[in-house]
Amino acid sequence: MTHLFVYGTLMRGFSRHHTIQHPGVRFVADGWVRARLEDLGAYPGARLEGEGEVAGELYAGEALVELLPILDEIEGCDPRHPERGLYRRVRVPVRFAQGGVVEAWIYAYQGARVGRTIPEGDWRTHVLGRRAVTRASAGRRGRETGRGRGRPRALGER
Repeated sequence: MTHLFVYGTLMRGFSRHHTIQHPGVRFVADGWVRARLEDLGAYPGARLEGEGEVAGELYAGEALVELLPILDEIEGCDPRHPERGLYRRVRVPVRFAQGGVVEAWIYAYQGARVGRTIPEGDWRTHVLGRRAVTRASAGRRGRETGRGRGRPRALGER
């Protein structure tokens, strides 16, 4: 059985999850790998170094064998020349909620250190928190200027 661990845009509810939605692939469990998660802007990168843990989702299915070349292309991974890619596909132990451990493929980030570390190691929580902060900041800016939800403009006011 082939296993894949995803921690960013391939997770349920994110932009690339449709790529792994296949009749021959099933969600197994939420899981964790030993790595450090970086915020690269629109997506994260898990570096297989350090003492942190990265949360994600574990999938299984023989159809993953067919999907891996597609995922390699999406993730900027060249299995023939792994040192050249933004990510490299490697097998790592994944711990999951039911207490088991399984070896799974993961796309490990090996690009430049441009992002900041996500201390909690959870992309979903990080993105939801970032959205909440952005909404709160927009509301504060509107109230500080007397615009937005704070007060309506007077006639002739710009």
